[in-house]
Amino acid sequence: MWLISQHFLTIQLRKVKGHSNDKANDQADALAKRGRYSPDPIIINHKFFFRSSLALFNYNHINVIDRNLRKWSNIPIQSRIFNMAMNNSSLSPINYQITYGDIDWTYTKQWINSNPLDMPTSSKLSSIQSNKLKKSTFTYPTGNILQRNYPILYPFGHINCTECSIDEDTNAHIGLCPSHR
Repeated sequence: MWLISQHFLTIQLRKVKGHSNDKANDQADALAKRGRYSPDPIIINHKFFFRSSLALFNYNHINVIDRNLRKWSNIPIQSRIFNMAMNNSSLSPINYQITYGDIDWTYTKQWINSNPLDMPTSSKLSSIQSNKLKKSTFTYPTGNILQRNYPILYPFGHINCTECSIDEDTNAHIGLCPSHR
């Protein structure tokens, strides 16, 4: 409306059936098809719309985000999370497997997101998810980690698994211990 009033434009609206052999409609269809298959991005001068838009999301002062913001940001956010995981010092025991692609991230995501309960949310599910994340990032409080972080409370020595009481309580044992599943 601002554009129309500022430039004293006269607008005529005319309903045109799609593919009705109308010359203007056919031209618009052809232009849309050319734009769809063009490898070059379509850049719009967003400064032209500064008074008529409620909000424009500008990325790095380069261009305007003209699609669903959540979908647009998902890929950079996922790569940022992955890079943070790659550089996480607690994941150093599996750094080789991460670097050389030995970990199936699809199954890892399915395992972390799996819900063994019938409810979508609950304190028990929160506890289960928390334990999964701690176990997968080597921050689960096993005997060796407790000895490392609290040497006065847990003096050096052999600490058995709290679930099976057979093997030493380490992160490597958690993945193999049937009592932890």
